[in-house]
Amino acid sequence: MRDPVQRLHLHCSAVLARAAERAEDDATRATRAARLSAAAGHARCAGLTRRAAELEARAGELKAQAAAEAGAAAREARTAAAVTAPGPLASVLTPQQLRVARHVAEGLTNREVAAVLALSHRTVDHHLRNVFAALGVRSRVQLVHALALTPRPADERH
Repeated sequence: MRDPVQRLHLHCSAVLARAAERAEDDATRATRAARLSAAAGHARCAGLTRRAAELEARAGELKAQAAAEAGAAAREARTAAAVTAPGPLASVLTPQQLRVARHVAEGLTNREVAAVLALSHRTVDHHLRNVFAALGVRSRVQLVHALALTPRPADERH
């Protein structure tokens, strides 16, 4: 026979686990995961380590799904903001500088950009130095981050 505290933990664990399962439609995954984690804690206090591990595993799955959904929602929001926002780079860079910067951000070397745009590699280097100065960046990696949320116009897409 369990002592009254263990029985209480066992009861709380069962109630929280049922609440998490029933709340499938109206609660977020994060809320359900929190309920399952609490149920696991009560199960552990009641001496049910295997049950606690099962509940924690289900809570972990829900937390991962919630994080994935949150990440997808954040990416979608950033994309929507980038598509609807006016292009701040267009006011800072010339169209040719913007084309060069986007090709460089895609990973092309100066010579490859020159071949794509039918320019001299020295002209590409000149444009790129001006882009770095205008955007206040010092590396190609920083350039990638600066251009990450700027949508490409339809006439520049491959």
